[in-house]
Amino acid sequence: FVITNLVWSVPSGASWIGAAASANVPGGIGDGARRFTYVARTQFNLVAGDQLTYSFQCTFDNYWLGLFINGTRVGTTVCGTDNTFSLASQFTVGPSSFAAGLNTIEYRWQGDGITDAIVIRSNAATLAPRDPGMPGVVPEPSTYALMATGMAGLFGLSRRRRQNV
Repeated sequence: FVITNLVWSVPSGASWIGAAASANVPGGIGDGARRFTYVARTQFNLVAGDQLTYSFQCTFDNYWLGLFINGTRVGTTVCGTDNTFSLASQFTVGPSSFAAGLNTIEYRWQGDGITDAIVIRSNAATLAPRDPGMPGVVPEPSTYALMATGMAGLFGLSRRRRQNV
């Protein structure tokens, strides 16, 4: 996905993800027919117990198919209005949408082969690490010394009893 000459100006802080004319996406069609389906995808891993919250804004060119988290469609009106390229209100995907292990976020849209794109501004991605619990207890050196002294005393006592028998 590459666009070198943008037709519209991208809002501040946003990124353009789109398709230029190529062998698979001919330019110059522009008749509104939805011939091409696009998917912009990112994948990442979460450790068990970690919770991710993702906030963003987006808009698109042509026809919006949706935002998909791990293959499930989330929200139907996540992006702004087609062809206006003004970003929609902030949309937040809560931690219940993500799972331990591999996660996938996909933006899907259809286009007619001319500057088909999505514009995304990621507002925040907040990771709340899992609670590791209480740290393990590590004995102090003096505890080891006291334990060794006690063991030596018990060994000496048992040796003395054997000699007295």
